[in-house]
Amino acid sequence: DPEHPADYVTLTLGGNDVGFRSMLTTIALTVGPLDFGVQERAVEDIREEFYHTDDNGNEDGIREQLRQAYYAIAEEAGPQATIIVVGYPKLLSPDGNVVFDKTECELINDAAEWLNDEIEALVNECHDDGLNICFVSVEEAFEGHGAYSDDPYIISISISNNEDLKPGISAGS
Repeated sequence: DPEHPADYVTLTLGGNDVGFRSMLTTIALTVGPLDFGVQERAVEDIREEFYHTDDNGNEDGIREQLRQAYYAIAEEAGPQATIIVVGYPKLLSPDGNVVFDKTECELINDAAEWLNDEIEALVNECHDDGLNICFVSVEEAFEGHGAYSDDPYIISISISNNEDLKPGISAGS
């Protein structure tokens, strides 16, 4: 609205696009000691999706899509608007967790931390290129409040067999 321009645009993008739900489903539905590397490949898929390139070597993965989204938002919001990109919390507490064991929790939380680091680096690149943008981490604010903690800020993950007639992480999670 030209009469009431935005001062701030706050957003979180990338987690669903990069495949966090698929990774969680894969890890939840495989038995840790018998996974034969499936869980690690699920995490690696996130990295590949983030840095994907087309057949000509042009970056077209989630990282490039995020960059384009930041610039499109900046253009729509105007130069007076500060874009605040909010990172992701570590999702799981290993204490009292009935879906994921400690190793799986660490794998998932490490993936969230990796994604935050990558998004922050991209935001810093965009800022250095002149975009009015900054990254805000929420990892510290959510520390000790992951799903399955004594004081959770994140809803516990549940498995559903009813969504699209295949097992996976429930959309309510």
